[in-house]
Amino acid sequence: MHFKIGHTKITISFLFWVFIALVLCFDNGYVLPCMIAVCIHEGAHLFVMCLCGAGVRHIRLEGFGIIIEKDCSALGAKQKICISLAGSAANFLFFLLCFWFSKAQPNDWTLCFAAIHLVLGMTNLLPVKGLDGGEVIRLVFCDLLNLKNGETIAKIVSIVCCELWLLIGAIICFKIRLNPSLLLFPLFLLLQSI
Repeated sequence: MHFKIGHTKITISFLFWVFIALVLCFDNGYVLPCMIAVCIHEGAHLFVMCLCGAGVRHIRLEGFGIIIEKDCSALGAKQKICISLAGSAANFLFFLLCFWFSKAQPNDWTLCFAAIHLVLGMTNLLPVKGLDGGEVIRLVFCDLLNLKNGETIAKIVSIVCCELWLLIGAIICFKIRLNPSLLLFPLFLLLQSI
């Protein structure tokens, strides 16, 4: 499904609808807080992009996330890094607010919402291609080294992190007997990194 809002093209993939359908079928009460946390995360990226003067060319809703294609050609490395870190910063801010609120008025829902923000913020900081941390690592290495060497080092870091994530995830799934479908996300990111 494709449409435009202003100059920005919006694409919603088939896998996104499949993911939403599966999540709703197996909903355990966490779908709404997770979707709110993701919207806050991506909204923070868009807000900082507007502050920096970057244009948004394309927003794609994929099976495992939202991809924002931006026009940052006129921006420096520091501004691009700020844009990449904005989503996790917003998640950490909401984590602190929800955690403080849950201490003031104990409530399982706000504690759960705080945990979702913390996990989303931390996961996006991993130095893996496709996540915000991977983009930051790529920008830093490309700024310090030349573009080709920076891209190569960022790719190696991404692959190693995904392999470690899969290994640790597999051990945890085996020891605690969790559903191995939890390994689909790091596997998807590993295949994207190669």
